[in-house]
Order: sequence, then C-alpha cells, then structure tokens
Amino acid sequence: MYRILYVDDDPALLEIGKLFLEEEGTFAVDTSPSAVDALERLKSVPYDAIVSDYQMPTMDGITFLKTLRAAGNATPFIIFTGKGREEVVIEALNSGADFYLQKGGVPQPQFTELEHKILHAISRRRANLALKKSEQDYRHLIEHANDAIYVVQDGLLRMINPRSVELSGYSEQELLNQPFVTFVHPEDREMLLNRFRERMGGKTIPSRYTFRSVRKDNTIRWVELSVVLITWDERPATLNFLTDITDRKLAEDALRESEERYHLFFKTTLDSVFITTPEGRYIDFNDALMETLGCRSREETFGIDVASTYAHPEERGAFLACVKRDGYVKERPMQFRKRDGTVFDTLISIVPLKNPDGSIKAFIGTVRDITDRKRAEDALRKSEERYRQIFESFEDLYYQTDIIGHITLLSPSLRRLTGWTENELIGKPVTTIYVNPEDRKELLDEIAKNGFVRDYEMLLLKRDGTHVPVSLSANRIFNTDGTQVGVAGILRDITRRKRAEDALRESEEKFRSLVNYALEAILILDLQGQILFANNASARAIECEDCAGLIGRNVMEFVAPESREDVVKDFEQVARGHDAYLAHYHLISAKGRKISVESIGKVITYEGKPADLISLRDITVQENAGNPDRVTREKARSR
Repeated sequence: MYRILYVDDDPALLEIGKLFLEEEGTFAVDTSPSAVDALERLKSVPYDAIVSDYQMPTMDGITFLKTLRAAGNATPFIIFTGKGREEVVIEALNSGADFYLQKGGVPQPQFTELEHKILHAISRRRANLALKKSEQDYRHLIEHANDAIYVVQDGLLRMINPRSVELSGYSEQELLNQPFVTFVHPEDREMLLNRFRERMGGKTIPSRYTFRSVRKDNTIRWVELSVVLITWDERPATLNFLTDITDRKLAEDALRESEERYHLFFKTTLDSVFITTPEGRYIDFNDALMETLGCRSREETFGIDVASTYAHPEERGAFLACVKRDGYVKERPMQFRKRDGTVFDTLISIVPLKNPDGSIKAFIGTVRDITDRKRAEDALRKSEERYRQIFESFEDLYYQTDIIGHITLLSPSLRRLTGWTENELIGKPVTTIYVNPEDRKELLDEIAKNGFVRDYEMLLLKRDGTHVPVSLSANRIFNTDGTQVGVAGILRDITRRKRAEDALRESEEKFRSLVNYALEAILILDLQGQILFANNASARAIECEDCAGLIGRNVMEFVAPESREDVVKDFEQVARGHDAYLAHYHLISAKGRKISVESIGKVITYEGKPADLISLRDITVQENAGNPDRVTREKARSR
C-alpha cells in the first residue's frame, strides 16, 4: 500500500478523491487543505507521491512544487487541477512535476487515470532510485576495487578506475584516450595487441594471462589480466581487470629459487644430509654421506641400517628420547663408524617430519665431520692468543661500550695511561673517564648523523684527577641481526701534538706581533701585485687610515709612473726566483705625496700559494737632504 498526500482547497473534492483512490486498497490517502499545511506534514511524514491542485490561496501548486524541489525533496508530484493553460503545464513540468492531469468530466475514469499516473510516477521514481543506487554501487565497486579496471575500445583507454592510476603512475588525464599499451612492457606489447585484435575479431583466446607493466617511473610490475567482451556506448569493447601479482611472482620465483638452492645444497654441501624412515632406513641422502660412511654405491648405502653406523648403537634410543622431549636434536657430539671400521667424531642434527595426526613420518638429519673444525678451533685459539698479545701491547687507547654507554672492554694501554684498573671501569658509564661528560651527547649526535666520529678532540680524566688531551675515533658495533649493541672507540694521546700546536701558535703570535709593530712597511702580494697582507707601518707609509684599507688593492695603484716599468721587471725577476735584492722606487701615497722607498722582495708561500713578501723603507728625507743626484734605481744582490 502506497501512502499518498492529496492537497486541494476544495473539501468536497478531497473527500471524493480519497474515496476513489482508497477503493482498491492500493493507496492510503492523507488530505491537506493547503500547500502550507502540506509542507508542515512533509516535515514529519514521508509519502510515496503527492497530488496537488494548482489554484490555491496563499501558495499555488507550482510554488508548492518548487519549494519541495528546492529543499531536495524528489517525491513524485502530480498537478491535478482544472486550470488548463499551456504555459501552466509547461511551467509545472519544467519545475519537476511528474504529470499534469486536468480535472473535469466523469469522476470514475478521471480518478482511474489519476491512479494510473500515481502508480506510474511511483514506479518510475523507484526505478530511477534503483538505477541510481545500482550505478552508485557499480561506481563504488569500480573506484574501490583492489584491481585496476579499465575499458579498451578501438585500442584506446576509454574508462579507468583510481587503481589503474595508482598501478601505472600516470594521471587519469595522461591515460584516457591513449593506447592501452602505454604502460605495457615493450617486450609484451605485441602479444597484448595481437590478443586484443583476435578477441575483437571473434576468436576464442585465453581470457586470463600475465605480462609486465611499466610504471611512469620506469619500475616494472608483474600483472595478471582478465578480459571480457562488453558493449560500451553501443559499440564493442573489452572490460579489463588487472591484478598486481608482483609480490606473488616474486614469492613464486623465491620459492623456485629456494627449491633450486635446496637441491643444490643437498647435492653440493660438504655435510652429510639424509632422510630416513622412523624405523631407521635411508629414504634419500647426498653423496657426502656415502663418502662419510665409506660406501661405494647408493645401493650399498640404502642397505645399511642407520643404527649400525653409530659407534655406539644404543645411542639411537637417546636420540629418540631427545626428539620426543625437545622436538629435535641439534649438533649432538657423536662417534660414527665407517664401513671399514674407522671411528671418527661428528656433530649430528635431526628434526622429525610429522603426519597431520602428529605421528613421525620421517627424520631429516645432517652429519658433520668435525675433524677439520677441531683443527680450526685450535687455529682460532692460537689466533686469539696472538690478538690478545697485540691487544696487550697496543699503544693506542681502545675501549668498547654497550648500547647504554657502559664500558665493556678497555685496552691495557688505556688503563696504563689513566691509572684506572679494569675492575674500576668495566660496567661503569664511559663518562667516568670524560673530563666533560657533556661530550658524550655531542659524540652520539655525530655518530647518529654520520655513523662514526673521526678525530674528535676531548679531555680524558686520569685516576689522579689530571687531564690528558686525546683524539677520539668511534664507530657503532652491530649484532649479526643488524641491531646496534654498542660503540667502539680508539683514543690517541695528543699531548705532544697539542704542545707543538701551542708552540706554533705562540710562534705565529710572536711573528704577527713583530710584523704588525715593525717600523718598516711589510706587505704580502700575490704574483699579480694584489695586496694580501699589510702591517700597520704600511698604512702609515702610504698614508692610509688603516692597513685594512690596503687589502685587495693592487700595489701598482701606489707606484709612481717613472717607477712602474722597474716594478714590473722586478716582479718578473722575483717570479723567476731572483729575489732578496735591494731596489729603489718612487711611490705616490694615498694623499698624493711622492715617496722614495728602498725595497727588498722574497718569494714565500702564503695560505698555500706562492706570494711575494715585500719590506719597504721610506728614504724620502735622506734622498732629498743628502743625495739629490742619486740615481733613480739601484740593485744590489744580497745573500
């Protein structure tokens, strides 16, 4: 039964309409005298359809309809009125009315027609809702599918889902209407194109196969394709479902490689590998077992009872008890006997293969001849003794800490230098021997950043409270599983180096003081004449405010025109190694005064590059006073 709201300002017509519509039991009809009242009802009561008059006071039927549609109410709406103007019909239908039915005539056929219109509107509404839901469900399925889904028509991509974008790395705009082989590996493209053509041509070919796809970033993925023929926009096309099987492919390859490795291991391992029945008869074994037992053929080996190869056959019972208790036997020392009676020492490991009911199906075991291992252990012991001797005599200071910074190992040289005993430091925080404990945080930050620390200078605390300058190089220590278990460091006593550095620094300070406070002007020039250094006397001689104003300027700016040719020649002489001779020039000071100077130049290395050290003496007064006729330039070699 459908629930109908009938709206009309004529009470008599409402009563007649309700009687007619409810007569067959298909409808339950609520009546309303106005559109305003009907809007209030619709706030709390849902209806399957609305039948409304057009001409009503306060609000007409079309305004009522527009109000509903503006609010998002899509309930089927039928205008049932006596008004018959064409413009009203058009406006009603344009506003969202499902049907327009004119009143008048015999009531029976008129309400029968209204009943048909209501049923048709409801049916159409429900069909539209079902279609919309179906389309939404389909769209949701396509958009949220784990597989890439796309439609190919005329060899081009006509529809793709988000997973296709994700799998290919291309955007939707880059894929749509492009050849579907855009993201197919070049070696697989011809195969896919041929199968597409054959399928579209009506041939029966496999609908599922694998190929390689190439993402936009050129990474290769293995995919499995499932294809069906469909009609898309009334033309033939294919619907394609693409599953990324890279992980499965890798797993299959890994399994195949694992099986191959197993067979290779079984055939080539130096250990004796065997499979036996629970009763102790051989099922399979490798050649190494034949050699270990001294058998001449596989047939001979198959005929041997396992217990008979034990030097002490009663040990089989102990083996079975161990398997029952622990589920396996691992590297148990045992003596074996060869076919010729020779007894040798081995390590044997056994694990059971079980049936679904828990009973033992077979035993898999390995036998290792440990003769060579014992020799290796002896060699290792000797090697460790040599390592201990080297460690004991190691001059550099070595230590190890655990992950929280507690000392786990320290060299005798470290104990000798600091005066600490092993018992006083093992298990103690490494900061115990730091003068500045905050150094450890800086060290750990540096190790975390670079994985190591090189030549980190710090102060080591001796037991008597004195300090030792050291240079630390440290690396992380890792376990076999890759987890960090601590830090190892080498400390080098740099006391002598620090003293040498202090002496050098003191010497340099003395030299700089001597130069800066010398009465003669001293300059350092590059080989092009650019001033790299100038002392205070240089600024006074050339009448600059300070020596910083000279740095970066070319000395030729201050050479008088009549001396420039001589200066250039002398630069060339110095560059060829002819230096340390006296020269006489005229300079022009920063204030424009002409100055006579004596100069000596010497080639030196300055900041890693060749340079010219120049010493200048102002002889203007002497020249003007006592030697007016002195030649402009003289040179005297000096040693």
